Amino acid sequence: MALAADAFAGLYLNGFTKDSKVQDILIISAAISIVNAVMATIGMLMGDQINTLLEEFSTGLAIGVFFLLGAKLVIKSFKPKFQEMTWELHKPRIIVGYAFALGISSFLAGIAISTFDMNILTVLWTFMIVFFVVSVIAILTGKISKKFFLAARLEIAGGLILTGGAIYFLIKTFGIIQ
Repeated sequence: MALAADAFAGLYLNGFTKDSKVQDILIISAAISIVNAVMATIGMLMGDQINTLLEEFSTGLAIGVFFLLGAKLVIKSFKPKFQEMTWELHKPRIIVGYAFALGISSFLAGIAISTFDMNILTVLWTFMIVFFVVSVIAILTGKISKKFFLAARLEIAGGLILTGGAIYFLIKTFGIIQ
């Protein structure tokens, strides 16, 4: 859910989606959700291999990935303008490019998630459903309002969820919390 905050912010603020019809909204949302779900799944598959090679370090690596993904969202929230605001998301090639730009974070999250022995189909469907719903809501609410501070606050919230989770797992891994 925290990574979907990045998708929400970009779609919510994008001026090119304000005139989108229902079909366009569904296509944009489907492309983003499918790409992110597939990228997370590929990340999990690669993460399983990494976990096999680096057994003793895989939990620390996962914690570090979650922390860095969260820090990226927090840092991005302080920028005066998001680059996604100017992307022409009504064009298919741009939609796919944007989906893959978001998918890089999902791929890294998939690598980190693999450490926690989660079912791959559960992760695939979770990413797909969450990104689809968040994308539809972002475009629909973006038609009504374009408040930059709302988008920035969502970026901060997503970042804090990821960094907070990473800190929690770090403390738990070292036995400070039982």
